[in-house]
Amino acid sequence: MRGAVKARRPLMNELKDKLEAVNGLSSVHSHIFNVFDKTLKRFDVLVAGHVLSVSGYEIPVDAAKEDEGVWLEKRTHNGYERVTVYTCCGHGDGYRVVRVSRKVRAVTP
Repeated sequence: MRGAVKARRPLMNELKDKLEAVNGLSSVHSHIFNVFDKTLKRFDVLVAGHVLSVSGYEIPVDAAKEDEGVWLEKRTHNGYERVTVYTCCGHGDGYRVVRVSRKVRAVTP
């Protein structure tokens, strides 16, 4: 004898909203919260020779890789530059390099 079990509504809805589809190779959302000049104790400014602290989410940099790092981008017409982080977010070669940046103002001491 052969037969089949028909799924009733409670069974069909049992896992609804309990599973989350995750793609391990999808892009990770990185963000820079602030850039802090430790000498001036000011946010979002940079001065040549001063130590900067960049804090954010998913921005670890593997210094051994040439395509990851922290750079300054070209000055714009309004006098701002961008501190830019290129990173794989610490996930290794399986992930693509993402770019995240924040506008900062270059000042003289």
